[in-house]
Amino acid sequence: MENITSKQLRERDKHIEETHRKALAEKDLRYNKLKAYVDQLKKDEFTKLARAERFAQTLGFQDLDEGFMMVDLAVGDATYRGALETVDKLKDKLADLKHENMDLVSRLQDALERPDNSEHERLQEELTALKARYGELAAQHERAALEYKKGFEKWAAFKRWFFDKEQKRHATQAYKREAIIELMRGEDIPDVGDSSSTAVPSPAKPVDKENATPRSVSGTPSRPRNAKIRPIPLSPMKNTPKVKLEEPESESEIEEIATVLPVKLFDEESHNSPIPSRPKAILGGSAPSRKIRRVSDAEGFTSGQPSLPARGSQTSPRKPRIQDEDDPFSTTPTPGPSTLKTSRSTIDYSKFKGRGRYSTGKEKDAAQDAHNTTINSAFVIDREANNGLEFEYSSVERNKEKRKRLHGADCECCADYYEAVGPLPPRQKAPLWKSPDPTVKRHGDTAGMLTPRRERKKGISRHREEWKRGRTPPAYWDIGFPDTQEVARINAQARELREAKWDEVKKDERYMKRR
Repeated sequence: MENITSKQLRERDKHIEETHRKALAEKDLRYNKLKAYVDQLKKDEFTKLARAERFAQTLGFQDLDEGFMMVDLAVGDATYRGALETVDKLKDKLADLKHENMDLVSRLQDALERPDNSEHERLQEELTALKARYGELAAQHERAALEYKKGFEKWAAFKRWFFDKEQKRHATQAYKREAIIELMRGEDIPDVGDSSSTAVPSPAKPVDKENATPRSVSGTPSRPRNAKIRPIPLSPMKNTPKVKLEEPESESEIEEIATVLPVKLFDEESHNSPIPSRPKAILGGSAPSRKIRRVSDAEGFTSGQPSLPARGSQTSPRKPRIQDEDDPFSTTPTPGPSTLKTSRSTIDYSKFKGRGRYSTGKEKDAAQDAHNTTINSAFVIDREANNGLEFEYSSVERNKEKRKRLHGADCECCADYYEAVGPLPPRQKAPLWKSPDPTVKRHGDTAGMLTPRRERKKGISRHREEWKRGRTPPAYWDIGFPDTQEVARINAQARELREAKWDEVKKDERYMKRR
């Protein structure tokens, strides 16, 4: 057996170690290469997975698995590329339709803005014809106005001429003689105005045959033939008797009174000479329904004027008392066209007919209908002033300025506060540059003024309402049956509330009367 030295062993070990080192280096190199390749594969896998996820999200899926599931569940052979192409085609078609729509809209606007020539021409022709017609009517109106003015001037001239002629005829002696003769015969003449007033001629009235006083033939002797009629002076009468009518003693004796003849027809000089006169008959009949009292400004006036019988009254069977012509205290004036002012006032009993126990019930029915007329049957809410509504409504208003314009109300808790506090304190205002208008104080117009309590509620109240809330009737919450006096009191309160509500509705601009 060969002896191995330590040197050989060391060389052998060194050689083995070198061989193992080379093998280990080769393995490390291969390991590094494989590791780098694996890392590259992982990197590629991660990149592809990220791109796949991004692609799935781009398609609208949450992850790749959801996309694969939708593809697996899809029916048909539709592909994403085909869907994209279809979408592009639809987009192009939509753009064409939008362009066509804009073209149609522009054409429609042009058609609406362009007026209809035929209608415009027709209206223009009608306007021209109306203007021509209006011009003709205006010219015709001017001609008619001129003709009317000329005719009115002619008529005014004729009227002045006619009345002047009538006045001149009345001033003649012949007319006065005829009037005296008619008065002496007992015929009625129309009442003449007061001597102080200017005489205004008026057309003659027809004779009232029914109310005319009958002439007394048997009671009045005929006028002597040799009696002379003294002419009447042209100067106006200085003194004229006036007649005052007193109220009758009983309302049942209401009758008309005959026209009282004037007492004094001549001046003071004419009374000094004797005038032949006929005896006057004073008929004693039934007591007249009205007492006549004559008041004259003449100093020597006496009550010797004969009283005429009342119309419609029966004469007494007594003989007439004839005045003596030789009696110096009796005045026998000759009637003439003197001025006389009489007032005939009769009581009209028609307004008392049909009432009381003779009532027909129509007046009561009319009063009952007027009392039963409700506010809703007489008035209606104006829609234009009530936001287009025809009924009272309540709404919530948040705007501060608009809430100020609403009605200020109160509740059960606030009522005592407003009653205790009273009106608002006066606020600081700018100095007055002129005195306030005293029209309201002078005329007492307090309809639009608010009471202190309502004024304070309107200023600070938190309770605001568009329409005032309705109130319960009087004694609505009282329990039990009221007696007669309580019923009368409740009805009076209800009547007052209804009248107050009626006045408020009349003043409210939101109400209008039914047509």
